[in-house]
Amino acid sequence: RWEVSFFSSSRKSLHNLADHLQSFLYLPKQNRKVRWSIDVDPISTF
Repeated sequence: RWEVSFFSSSRKSLHNLADHLQSFLYLPKQNRKVRWSIDVDPISTF
């Protein structure tokens, strides 16, 4: 199991990153062998 975290001082840049990741992960070849989920934590950690 892997976990990748992204942090930014700009929420807009994180939303853009999540949009790009989703469009990549929905491509058929990338999601055949890997299950994935994106969890957005609304609590600021800074």
